[in-house]
Amino acid sequence: MVFFPHISSNSLDSNIYKSGVFKMEMGLSPLKDEKIFWVDEQRELFLENKCQAREEAIQKYYATRPAFSDPLKSLVAEQLQKIFKAEWPGVWDEKSTVVFSDQFDAFCSQVQEDIAVVQVSSGTNKALAIHLCAPNHWDANDKIDKDFLDIHQPVPGMTKINSQIQNVLESLVQSGAPVTRSVWGLSTDTRLNHHPIAPQGMNPEEWQGRSFDPKNPKLYVRVERQVLLAIPQSDLLVFTIRTFFKNVLGMDAKTKQAIAEAVRGMPADIAAYKGLGDAQIKEAVCSYLLQTS
Repeated sequence: MVFFPHISSNSLDSNIYKSGVFKMEMGLSPLKDEKIFWVDEQRELFLENKCQAREEAIQKYYATRPAFSDPLKSLVAEQLQKIFKAEWPGVWDEKSTVVFSDQFDAFCSQVQEDIAVVQVSSGTNKALAIHLCAPNHWDANDKIDKDFLDIHQPVPGMTKINSQIQNVLESLVQSGAPVTRSVWGLSTDTRLNHHPIAPQGMNPEEWQGRSFDPKNPKLYVRVERQVLLAIPQSDLLVFTIRTFFKNVLGMDAKTKQAIAEAVRGMPADIAAYKGLGDAQIKEAVCSYLLQTS
């Protein structure tokens, strides 16, 4: 049976879950002095997770379309590798013996982030490639070749973002300046891979996760750090996703109270999308947060 790693709590400093209100908003900020790629003590576990996804079936986690030609794959991979090496000298593995599908796959398999490539033209955008080994209950193959609106169609509360996104994407391609945003939710485990289809030999219910047990409570805030950057002299945007987990038991009382308030205030459709559609479970989660405060 393939082993899919869990990662331990991480020290990402994020205030996104501390406001007491859950918001669905663009929330883009200039990257400023931050690095595009994140390297920390979790690196080997992230890369092991990608190796295990490859061992199971790489086509389940890596989807492309013919328009993402070999020259484009090389262009994107070489540009991203140049950035990574500049940000993290001496970290890149020059001697990997893994047989990769292509140059883009080779790059994605050696960084902690998941990566998508979107082609942006006047009035339209389309996902050309998605390399997703730490999926949060979605399948890369369901989203490939779709535009932003179709990709996020199942996500409630996106009306305002959807109305702005094409202009934002076109502006990012033109400016070339990378931006970042964060989104958060709750998880009952720290396994990186929550693909909607369980691997062979895994119990589907156990694989699914998002099962809060008040008798044996485990609860983590799951944060995605997302970065959008343009590939120079092209119409391509790269979208990176780096996952972090933080155990609520390590949080102060004020933070746990704020999370409980945000969960209680979630509209029903957003709560369901976040795995909190059962009112009793939702209340049990809030009670646990307040009892441990």
